Amino acid sequence: MKVELENIDLMLPTEEEAVNRTFTIEDDGEILQISFLGEDDDQNGLISLTKDNASILRDVLTTFLNNRLKD
Repeated sequence: MKVELENIDLMLPTEEEAVNRTFTIEDDGEILQISFLGEDDDQNGLISLTKDNASILRDVLTTFLNNRLKD
């Protein structure tokens, strides 16, 4: 499964302002890959999560979003 979101403003620690990037989440069955691609190679990044890490992230995001939606 692959989800791609375009025109996401994302700022890396070495940057002074957000850069417009394409944000992609892709699952290959074993690893969840989160990547963000800018116009230049030095603006790209990748995060790889194991199933266990992805489950923890899911739980944290679910809790966070549920709490924020109650406000």
